[in-house]
Amino acid sequence: MPALKELRETRASLLNEADKLIEKADQDARSLSSQEAERFALLMGRGKPGEPNYSAGKIGELSEDIARRELLEQKSGEQAIHLARGVGGVSHKPAQWVDRDGKPVHVLQKADKWASLPGHENSESLSLGNLIRSMATGQRKYAPRELDLMQSMGGNVGSGGGFMVPSAVSASVIDKARGMSAVMAAGAVTVPMESDTLTMAKITSDASFVTRADNATITESDMVFGGVEFTARTIGTIVRMSRELAEDAPNAAAMVEAALARAFAAELDRQAVNGNGGAEMNGLRVRADITDVDASTGAIAWEDLHNCVVSVLTNNYAPTAYIIHPEIYGDLTILTSGAGTNAAKLWLTAPPLVAPLTPHVTTNCANSAIIVGDFTNCAFGIRQGVLVEVTRDGSDAFTKHSLLIKLTWRGSFNTLQGGAFARLTGITS
Repeated sequence: MPALKELRETRASLLNEADKLIEKADQDARSLSSQEAERFALLMGRGKPGEPNYSAGKIGELSEDIARRELLEQKSGEQAIHLARGVGGVSHKPAQWVDRDGKPVHVLQKADKWASLPGHENSESLSLGNLIRSMATGQRKYAPRELDLMQSMGGNVGSGGGFMVPSAVSASVIDKARGMSAVMAAGAVTVPMESDTLTMAKITSDASFVTRADNATITESDMVFGGVEFTARTIGTIVRMSRELAEDAPNAAAMVEAALARAFAAELDRQAVNGNGGAEMNGLRVRADITDVDASTGAIAWEDLHNCVVSVLTNNYAPTAYIIHPEIYGDLTILTSGAGTNAAKLWLTAPPLVAPLTPHVTTNCANSAIIVGDFTNCAFGIRQGVLVEVTRDGSDAFTKHSLLIKLTWRGSFNTLQGGAFARLTGITS
């Protein structure tokens, strides 16, 4: 059987022959002779698929054979890579986690969607905003599919009273918030929690290796495993919406959904970065397992970030991003050398170790600190996804002809490996 390379070379030779037939006729300012036309048809084919006189031609047949061979090679290569990863190679897709009962734990990376989890199928096409608008106005036309889903789940969709939005609809708020969150955009993973607490493994001390002489005993290593405890906390908000606005404004549905997601993302970031570790989640700024590179940095400089990267690299982790306040990011990116008078004024750029890192700018990071690290080594545990409840009668909503929307979420935040982060503190603008 000819090799793939030989098939490609043969096809190239036949294509060149067909080109020369056309080129010769053009040079002579004539049409192809009957003999040339027959040869051209033999090479290039004639007619269309399905017609009685259809022929793919030699070049077409070769192209089909080459395509089949290329597909076979691709599949063989993919299988080889898969086997290599199974034997001990490194996969960029993390292995499936399982709980103690052997059931899969769905770990979401930043590109994954909460709406894709089991039980939320087809939820990406559902709209929380449209459902809220329908509830506010009492008009089914704004959210027929969402209301049908509520009814099928035994929810009350009549007039008045309160409504609990199905999780398949509110899943869109989680995904929008995950896209807006600086910590999640930096790489933090999301892990569902089956109870109020979740313990995940971590390495507190790495294994050490020795070179063994013949017949000598291998020294036992002091590799130590520990646990990371996730404890669920509840965060929530209640917002009011005018029923007239819901009915009259064409962008009301998109606006309310985006506003809820934005506020939710901001609160997740605030606690993940600044949480006090008491009633709130334990934020990156206060965690004891993260190294403070410099407690009195002063005005920001690229060298400070360089030192943070070195600190993380020293712990055998590769940082990928940093979280920074807009004001400090502005100070950092406007650094120059030379006054522009006696020496040229030049922009200072990030040093080689810092340049590959992605900055994530948020006001939820204090303007006195920067967090540098591999953010895939921190996680949000979600005990309860976004729960949305809506009422036209609760509190004073009835008398004010408005709608009250309550959003709650239960979850936790923690680092999986503190050594994957470094904290720059004491920055002054």
